[in-house]
Amino acid sequence: MAGSKKYKLFSASSALANGEKPICAFYLSEQGCTKGDACKFSHGTTTVQPKQQSGLKDDAASIISSESSSVPSDDDSSADGDLKIEDLKKFVKKRDAPSSSTPEAGTAVENAREKKKARRSNASTPFTKPPVKSSTPSAKPNPFLPPGSRPTTPSAAKEKELSSFTSPSSEKKKKKKERTTKSSPAPTAATTPEAVSNGASSSFALNLGLPIVSFSVSGGVGASVSQKICDPKEVLPLSTQQGKKWKDLVQLTRSHPRYESSYRFSQTAEESDGWVRAKAFGSWCAAFPQSIAIDCEMCATKCPQTNTVNNSALCRLSVINGDNPSEVLIDTLVKPDWPVSDYRSRINGIKEEHLAEVQFTLKHAQEFMQALCSNETVIIGHAVHNDLEALKMEHYCCVDSAFILKVKDEEHSCPSLKDSAKTLFGKDMPEIHDSVNDARVSLECMEHYLEKEGKVDPIVRSIRVNDRHKLFIHRIPKVCTVEHVFTMIQQYTFIVPSTVEPIDFSSSGFGKTYVVFESAKHAYLAFDTIKATARPDKTGKLQKRVYLRNSEYVQIRQMVKPRITKSSRSDSGDER
Repeated sequence: MAGSKKYKLFSASSALANGEKPICAFYLSEQGCTKGDACKFSHGTTTVQPKQQSGLKDDAASIISSESSSVPSDDDSSADGDLKIEDLKKFVKKRDAPSSSTPEAGTAVENAREKKKARRSNASTPFTKPPVKSSTPSAKPNPFLPPGSRPTTPSAAKEKELSSFTSPSSEKKKKKKERTTKSSPAPTAATTPEAVSNGASSSFALNLGLPIVSFSVSGGVGASVSQKICDPKEVLPLSTQQGKKWKDLVQLTRSHPRYESSYRFSQTAEESDGWVRAKAFGSWCAAFPQSIAIDCEMCATKCPQTNTVNNSALCRLSVINGDNPSEVLIDTLVKPDWPVSDYRSRINGIKEEHLAEVQFTLKHAQEFMQALCSNETVIIGHAVHNDLEALKMEHYCCVDSAFILKVKDEEHSCPSLKDSAKTLFGKDMPEIHDSVNDARVSLECMEHYLEKEGKVDPIVRSIRVNDRHKLFIHRIPKVCTVEHVFTMIQQYTFIVPSTVEPIDFSSSGFGKTYVVFESAKHAYLAFDTIKATARPDKTGKLQKRVYLRNSEYVQIRQMVKPRITKSSRSDSGDER
């Protein structure tokens, strides 16, 4: 009873010691005392008791007071703590009297009580409560205009707004994973037999103590270091003879029309966390390989908290010594941070069971690259900006075979690695990608280019049968989803596509995807049905614009060049 919120006990031992009968609190209330004369307490007058009863224990008799922590008294300094009847009358009258406060005052009191309760509930955890999120998210409105509609005035501001849109990131989760990695040492490759199943990675990687898990296809973390010497985008490999060998190709890569839009790492690093940069060249790396060839395999992941999709999540890393192509510096599977939504096994051969026990993460991959590379290390690869973006590594000393090799009759197009190997060496690349093999082939292509002093045959583009079943859509803003594209195709063409592949958003803020139809005839008919002007792009393939509600547009393009016939000329004429 001592812990009750509504009553507080006061000892009556002092009253008994003076020979007085304790005061009855119920007698002074509106209901009164129901015991009458049989009550053991005083009903308004002080009754002297025999002195011999003063020896009772303190808890033998007590009086009940209201919720107040003390009873008002004119004599607060009284040492014996006697409770006067007049004071008790005043207190009971005050307690039972209706409140004279205004509704506003009552509301303020209630608010204060609620805040006090909230403080008490929050005191049990140091974390703030996450915002309440609806279990059934509302569908996003369709951003496309109805067929036949065109915007009045294009808005450049809208494009800037869309391109700069970024999704929220789970920073607490990242920090927690970092703490976990630091607190629990990862097993080293030397002590884990399955970590080096085929002995692919070099001793350099193994000596770092990273949880490397090699992978083969059958048949086939430190903080960012800012460089203050000069602009990292202008660094050239001039400190070693091995680096100087690639200087001209580094500059040739930077001269490509698509370089600025593809290698915009500095802007992307400002928009997202976790990016790293290699340290400046020095004696610490003089004995390391000054050129490497890399290739990465990616999968699609999805954040469970924000539903943000990452279509370029790193799941395999392979690095080849550029000075000695037979040496594999590292080949390991990589555990993505988020749950995998699409393993892309049809492309990379990696399945769920392959990544189940992997402990090597993106942070480990970045740690390896920073231990190996300086800002002058030449990184060679095919469309290597995609690999660096998956690694979240800002690096500009690159040789990109996709930018250096030219496609026959398509001056500004980038060839595929498969077509490059077939044209230059007569090799047939396997259907399932092997990142070790891809890195080597890219390096071989660039070595061949150097040997021929750039006088190599243009790459002949191969046309796969399935490509004719598709339409290519690009310039897709981040507000668009696969469902939006699927609905738009039906509304504009009256043809239901077989599927729409996941949208691949680049660092520029726009995405691209392929719409797959049942046959090539369905794809041609769908493109022909879109009521818009067909114009050739830089490669000669026809494309049409479909406008969005914000005055922007996407481009829908055929996969093959049109045949030079009267019919094709009329199809690419004025808008109908």
